[in-house]
Amino acid sequence: MIIPPYVHVERADSGWTDVQVTLFHRAAVRLAETRVPILGAVAISWRLAAHHTWDDVLEPVLAAAAALPVSELALAVSKADQGTHPDRRLADLAHTVQRVAQIAPVIAWQQSVYGETLVLAGARAYETGIGWRQRCDLQTTMRNQRNQPTPGPRPTPVYIAPLRRSVLKRSLEILAERRALPADFLCMSPGCCPPGVDGLLGSHRREHAVRSRVRQLKALDAIGGQPWRWLATANEAARGASLIQRVNRLGLLHPIESAALQAVHTHALVSSRSVRRRAA
Repeated sequence: MIIPPYVHVERADSGWTDVQVTLFHRAAVRLAETRVPILGAVAISWRLAAHHTWDDVLEPVLAAAAALPVSELALAVSKADQGTHPDRRLADLAHTVQRVAQIAPVIAWQQSVYGETLVLAGARAYETGIGWRQRCDLQTTMRNQRNQPTPGPRPTPVYIAPLRRSVLKRSLEILAERRALPADFLCMSPGCCPPGVDGLLGSHRREHAVRSRVRQLKALDAIGGQPWRWLATANEAARGASLIQRVNRLGLLHPIESAALQAVHTHALVSSRSVRRRAA
């Protein structure tokens, strides 16, 4: 698969929209005869996912991407899970997924907590790091690539299925030492992890993360009817946020962020009601 050059568009008036359109147009000329699938990347800030900004940035970029033509579009919306109103940002992101999906199948890039929600909204799939790079923050990513990496070992992340994210291994060890590790954190899937805390913290964390995410998507797909998928997503998000609040009260060295899961809960409930009203 070929990925043509792409840039991060932070603001509508930055001039980078014109650069991205030009890059796609030049790629269309160079790749006119190729039979290799083309993945077009659209990288924008959370501000540009709002509907009132689409004509300034998203629409011209999508028109240029459609001329390639692309087999898939990777949508990377930076910092959608941050800020004081992540539920509003998530709603904008979901609507943007629906718009981009009218051009080509969408892959939601660098989405961890929001991955399943965006698949329900219309994305073909979502992409995320296995432990690291689980949130889309393009400015930080670019800054880290410019700077020299800090020497020494990095902390170890462990994927916790109910939270839809990885947690630092040391935080889980602290909970285990205090006998406060929730049973819901453990992997109960046959053939995935050995039972108990040792299995969760063992050497096959990467495999556990991938298998868990696949199981979660398959479980969602097995639910009959879009309203019930949304409702199940809302219930799972509420359960995960409650677990986070419970363990954070124990005074972890690195508290776990819960705002993104709460945003999923809010958006999924609204979506469930909206789908049921349209079907009535």
